[in-house]
Amino acid sequence: QQAVKAYNTSTNSNTAANATAIEIANISSLGCIDIVRKCMRYKAEKKPALGGKLNPSGNSALKNKHAHFSNETMAKRTVALAAPVLKGGYRNQYMRFVGLVSQALTADQNILLESVKWHEKSTHNAIPFAMLWNVDVWNAHPHLPKLIPFHITQHRQFNTKTTIFAGSCPSVIQWFQSPHRTSLLAENKEMTLPFAAGGARNGQPGNLWDYYRARDKYGLQIELGAIGSSSHTGKKESISLQTLEEWILSSMEPSVIVQSLVDSLKPKGNKYMALHPRIEPEMMDHRHCQADKIYNLNAILDMVTEYPDFDSTTYPELFVAVAMPQMMERQHSRNNLWYKDHIQNVQVLQTIFKEGLTKSRTDGNHHWHVWTAGESSLEDRNVNQCMLQLMASIVNMELAIQADVFIGTAISTWSTSVWKYRHYRGLPNYEFTKEGGIKKLEGLPAAFRC
Repeated sequence: QQAVKAYNTSTNSNTAANATAIEIANISSLGCIDIVRKCMRYKAEKKPALGGKLNPSGNSALKNKHAHFSNETMAKRTVALAAPVLKGGYRNQYMRFVGLVSQALTADQNILLESVKWHEKSTHNAIPFAMLWNVDVWNAHPHLPKLIPFHITQHRQFNTKTTIFAGSCPSVIQWFQSPHRTSLLAENKEMTLPFAAGGARNGQPGNLWDYYRARDKYGLQIELGAIGSSSHTGKKESISLQTLEEWILSSMEPSVIVQSLVDSLKPKGNKYMALHPRIEPEMMDHRHCQADKIYNLNAILDMVTEYPDFDSTTYPELFVAVAMPQMMERQHSRNNLWYKDHIQNVQVLQTIFKEGLTKSRTDGNHHWHVWTAGESSLEDRNVNQCMLQLMASIVNMELAIQADVFIGTAISTWSTSVWKYRHYRGLPNYEFTKEGGIKKLEGLPAAFRC
């Protein structure tokens, strides 16, 4: 109680790491002693929190808990994610999250905020939704299920002690050996306070990834238990996955932390293009989409620099979304068909990041400043290892979403996600193709099919 009081009355912005930990400990109804000890260690090291913000996401749901929710909202049942985390890379985690939201809509349920955790694959840590996304913006949407903080009575079957997260690496509890083994809820499918969804690998109800894919691939409808508005008539309606994703993508705005990192990386005052070449070795080696892949980065850059609309006067900056740590890893086999291209790609990236990109065209000579973000850039901004890869992926995605122009590839779910975000925000999308060069995408991009 003393720790929470100190946080509520604090005016010292340097205690942001302390405040983050105490705040999340408080909303999870946990004791503060262990949290505060770890906070004090952070204070002693004088490390700022991510982005240096007192409140990690600007989320009133984390501060006021249930006060601003209507009685009608609080009377609804709640569903919690049964799996420890949303498994996979960023895109697969997103697909599972959409599956969870779909099931909550069908059952007319709220979602337990503390149960929704994204997955840092490199360290198997769980990162709370509110650390990455703005909960207030989400909860303002009239049709989406509300993200409700833990309530001691309504969610008494949920074990908050296994969901502890204090904002930074020293306080992350790795309470599972692998992302598939342990459920946050008891192994009882009859849980009602809250209900359980997901976690099918361990005998838990549902499989969120398959749920999403079935609606994406076959166009299955999502039945609504309620529309979530005062005009609801009680009649069950259905929506398409496209409609649901429009709701979701328009409501997943970055938290204050994420947006501050994005803003610190954007070029000041200049328009910029974003390119996602998807040339990392694991994608080159992936058996799918072989016929559509372009292995040579120079071939992709030639398409971009030769496209008439992409002149360096209008867009003097080019952001390349690429995972440089993976590009720099030693490849153990030289027998891969793409090995020579990979070696050349690394050299090209190192050169253009240092010298920029120059092209002589019929309309004159053009030069672009080329840069990337990724993990090293976030390390320089005190983002901790416990969330570094996931945060880098999200920051890269936001840089691509917020760019003036985005050029992606149909072989990537990441590019597809960016196209969708930008489409719903009315921003232009482009694709580089093996046969037709650069083409502008009109309307909603096609569902990923590789």
